[in-house]
Amino acid sequence: MLTLELLGTLSLRDETRPVPVAAQQKRPLGLLAILGLGGKPGLSRDRIEAYLWPESSGARAQHALDQTVYAIRHALGSDVILATARELRLNPELVRVDVWEFEQAIGASQWTAAVGYYKGPLLDGFHFADSHELDSWIESNRSRLRLEYQKAIEFLANSSAEAGDHSQSVTWWRRLANSDPLSAGATKKLMLALAAAGDRAGAVQYARVYQELVRQELEMEPDAEIEDLAAALSRPAISATVNLAVSPHTPSVTPSVATSTPQGKEHSRRDRTVLYAVIVLAMLISGGAIWGWMRPAPAKQVVRSMLAIDSTEAMAPSTAWSGRLAISPDGSRLAYIGGPRSQLLIRARNQLHAMAVPGTEGATSPFFSPDGRQVGFLRDFIVQIASLDGGPPITVLDSLIGVSGASWGPDNFIYADAFSDNFGLLRVEANTHGPTCCPTEKACCLRSGSGERTEQEVGSRSRSLWPTSRQGNTG
Repeated sequence: MLTLELLGTLSLRDETRPVPVAAQQKRPLGLLAILGLGGKPGLSRDRIEAYLWPESSGARAQHALDQTVYAIRHALGSDVILATARELRLNPELVRVDVWEFEQAIGASQWTAAVGYYKGPLLDGFHFADSHELDSWIESNRSRLRLEYQKAIEFLANSSAEAGDHSQSVTWWRRLANSDPLSAGATKKLMLALAAAGDRAGAVQYARVYQELVRQELEMEPDAEIEDLAAALSRPAISATVNLAVSPHTPSVTPSVATSTPQGKEHSRRDRTVLYAVIVLAMLISGGAIWGWMRPAPAKQVVRSMLAIDSTEAMAPSTAWSGRLAISPDGSRLAYIGGPRSQLLIRARNQLHAMAVPGTEGATSPFFSPDGRQVGFLRDFIVQIASLDGGPPITVLDSLIGVSGASWGPDNFIYADAFSDNFGLLRVEANTHGPTCCPTEKACCLRSGSGERTEQEVGSRSRSLWPTSRQGNTG
């Protein structure tokens, strides 16, 4: 049984014999890694050729792929790679892939097993070819697997803390911090775990290491919350107990008798001193708490994401007023205008290739519905809707008025900005069964200069379109 390890350093092992040198060459090993990352379904030949031989012509890339497959089969056995006319895949009965086992453990909520499979970042330090598309695909999967690994560690760390095993919780949080040493969140969680385990000094020391690392690697000041937490953990815990209980064997005396003697007066002065000290301490603690509550929160870090797009699906140039990219409400999908025909393209955010929606050539300004299942867009200054489930686009606003932009509101109405100054903002119901207004392509629901609505040539179904004037518009 062969074992292909992609998490951490790329390696190929055989449980029964040494792996032939021919199978460990860069190109065969790279092909095995790509097929392993492609999962049990495998990958298409065209995609593999584009990944490994991006500069070669179709015939040369196909020949190079056939030669590499032949070399692997000759070294490891003819059944290691299974092939169809268009696809290649690894034989799961002969090859174990750690990524497959990791993802299976994650899916089954076997967190300890999943963490055990993760030896490091995906294909750490291995470079295949000068292919931007391949690098983007690997980086996307690397980020996805790292996040799954970190989620598993967080679950294990929280479970250990809830069970009272703070030492084990520290171990898990330390692994999380080691996987992302520049993460302020991971650092803070490790510091809190160390403090809960009684190692406040260790928590402060780790904060100093993190701060120095951020200054060296990022050339910026570290998160202020880390310094605040380190300062809080550096202060000794203050505890004050005032025992006001009276012993049952203490003789009862009245205050007048107790304070009438010199000894009673001395006790009274001492009690007042203690009382004043307690009041001052309480005021200091309250003032510190109020200051901590009222002080402005530190500025949140700006999150920047890099979007990789296939060269065949590059974004189309836009005019000054049109948009090209939209993100679904849950952040999982992207819609943009691109490709050689300037079509509406829809893709998952963590994938490279997009799906072109037929019949959307020349589209502009995409926007998602509130549920993320449909995408609206402008085309020839009309508003259309395309469903992610397929089917041709549907026109919901079609008139000679023309619109320059649109957005989908939570009330299931689409709001469009009309070109004409007499219209301003238009509202049309997002009816997926066809247009609900202006079927005659005449300007409907026009505003006159006096601000009154005229209804010349308005169809009976035009109630779904309501104009509102722009602020300051005089008609």
